Amino acid sequence: MNLALKLLTINLMLVMGMTNLAKASDRVYTIAEYSLPDTFDPMLMNNVPSLVVSNLIYDGLVRFSPDLTIDSDIAKSWKTSLDGKTITFNLNPEAKFHNGEKIEASDVAFSLNRLSSPKSVVRSLYDCIESVNEISKD
Repeated sequence: MNLALKLLTINLMLVMGMTNLAKASDRVYTIAEYSLPDTFDPMLMNNVPSLVVSNLIYDGLVRFSPDLTIDSDIAKSWKTSLDGKTITFNLNPEAKFHNGEKIEASDVAFSLNRLSSPKSVVRSLYDCIESVNEISKD
């Protein structure tokens, strides 16, 4: 069997296997990663497997759509000030935690403070926020 035919056979087997998984349960989601995530804590995620898992578990204020435009997620809408220095997010009133509790602005602020704290390995991603040094002193 030549290489092209082998690859086609393997691809068909994979597609058939994924189709069977989808039929078995609508709650099954299979993704192949080269290693396990190091952590489930967003403040400590600095490798690809952890980030892939975080995108499956956590929601943000906004997200990228399949065509790479910015879509709402927890935020229902947002508005940028005329000087471009302030973004005001309006939360979706239907946004809830896994336990059914409503997500409040204070929850978003807590997460932002935690992600921008000196203990966070992703802190540098938040350096573009002018007041990040003032709000994260712990």
